Order: sequence, then structure tokens, then C-alpha cells
Amino acid sequence: MKLTGHGSWLILSAFFLASCATIATNGGNYKMTFDSTPSGALVRVNGELLGETPLTLNLKGKQDQILTFEKPGYRIYQTRMDTSINLWIWGNIVCCGVLGSTTDHFSGAMYEYSPNQYLISLTPEGGEVLKSGDQKLQDYVVLNWDALREQLSAGKGEQLDGLAAFAGKPSFTAPEVKQLLSMSKIYNPLEFVQGFDRNFAGSAKN
Repeated sequence: MKLTGHGSWLILSAFFLASCATIATNGGNYKMTFDSTPSGALVRVNGELLGETPLTLNLKGKQDQILTFEKPGYRIYQTRMDTSINLWIWGNIVCCGVLGSTTDHFSGAMYEYSPNQYLISLTPEGGEVLKSGDQKLQDYVVLNWDALREQLSAGKGEQLDGLAAFAGKPSFTAPEVKQLLSMSKIYNPLEFVQGFDRNFAGSAKN
């Protein structure tokens, strides 16, 4: 059957609008990971209980979300979750104009979480305590995670040398850097710390 020009336009329009509604293919839901030391902390977003750490789930992208970690005997940790504009939104505006961007806004696809991992060291109630070597190492890795991954790829860097100090050496050898780089690609920061302990026994962390 031969389609008329008008019929073809209707089909193309329907396809185009459907594409606009789905260009942000995750539907505005983002995979988020929450962990804490110690584990078993309650995780809340804007007061709504999500579960206990360690926790991985999909969360709809929204601005001004307040993240809270709670565990008896420890200070409550609270922070505002950072978001950034999802780059897909610009493609949707170019592709579909205001209609497409409005669709993304209401679906939650306009905002994505950055970072998408929150790894928190809870502080015992009653003040600061002297941190063990393991805790110092964990804090160092979590705080410098992005820089460490970049420097492991480059094979050198200030933060990487700082990590080597936890192993009692001025720097890592090339094979060690390669091993750590592989670990950084498959582990989150807390898992990386555990792997570091296993593979670099005798670390001078205290």
C-alpha cells in the first residue's frame, strides 16, 4: 500500500515525538550506591527511608535532595546530594524543542546525580576519636578517589605517591600500578581499600 505524503508525515511525527519522550533512556532513574563505616546505617533521602548500608538502588533524579545516614551510637551525617544537568537534555532540546525538555523535567531525567556513590565514615558520638591506620587509609582513598584513578592511568601523581606511603614506600613499581589500576576499574573505593590490604600486606598505616 502506497502511503500519501500526509500519512508519511503522521507516522514520522509519531515516531519523532516518541523518541523525544525516551531520549533519556534511563527514564530519569539513576543507579546509586550508599555505604558506610561501620555498615548498617539507615539511609534516608528527604526523610524517606531507603534501607541500610551497604545499599544499591535506582533513584529518580531530583534537585535539592538531602541525604542522611543514621546509626545508633554515631553522629548523624547529612549532606545535600549534588546533581548536574543530564547532557541528554541538550540533545532533547535540539531534537524536540521545549516539549522534549519538559518531558525530561517531569520524568526526572533532567538531573543526574554526581557523584553516584556515597561512602561515609561515621563519627562516634562524644567527639572525634583517634583513627586507626585502616580508617586513615579508607578516608584517604575515598577523598582522593577520582584523582587516584586518573593518576593510576597516568602511572604517577601526588595522590598516588600518598597512597604508596600507606604501604611504606615512596612510590609504586610499574607492575604494582598496573595491579592497582585493574582494581580501581572493578572495585568501589571501600572494596579497593580491602583489596589494597590483601595485596600490600605489611603496610605502614599507623
